[in-house]
Amino acid sequence: MIVFVDTGAWVAIADRNNHYNDKDFSFTDCTSFALMERLKIKTAFSFDAHFTQYGFIRIPLF
Repeated sequence: MIVFVDTGAWVAIADRNNHYNDKDFSFTDCTSFALMERLKIKTAFSFDAHFTQYGFIRIPLF
């Protein structure tokens, strides 16, 4: 699936990027979070612990 970043997504990305100043989430992290929330995706295959910090289920679990 290809998901395009539209104007609404840019607003959501900027909101996450500005809201979580205490975390070191990258712009790419915030993009993933915004699009995953929009698409109601709760699980990510990633080795990046930021997905767990944000509240997603991350596979693998280590």
